[in-house]
Amino acid sequence: MYAKTIPYKISLNVIINSKSYKSNRIAIKPFPVIHKEYVHNRVTTKQVPALGYKFTYENFNIFYSGDTVYCNHLAKNAKGSDLAIIEAGHDENTSDEIHMTLKEAKSIGQSAKEYFLVHMPES
Repeated sequence: MYAKTIPYKISLNVIINSKSYKSNRIAIKPFPVIHKEYVHNRVTTKQVPALGYKFTYENFNIFYSGDTVYCNHLAKNAKGSDLAIIEAGHDENTSDEIHMTLKEAKSIGQSAKEYFLVHMPES
């Protein structure tokens, strides 16, 4: 999709059953998250394939939530990470089945040593 617009090569690795793997010296642990999609201006009940990740390099752990609602896999994988990068797509008054609220994202982030929020709603 982006092959003609980016100046670098993209290498795709097929991820089967959320199995961990290594790339060079980085261990990559994917885990399923819950993300749904809009169809005809409403959220469907169909889950879109989506993953979060935990990267480990020489005992340093980085957690990335991906686009998701709050789920147990997030809390479990973020806990104790050196850095958690968490998508927080909604304020407290705009909850849906696609993104976490700021409060939910912060609660996950606080289980890591450090965290920051991305994909945040406009203030």
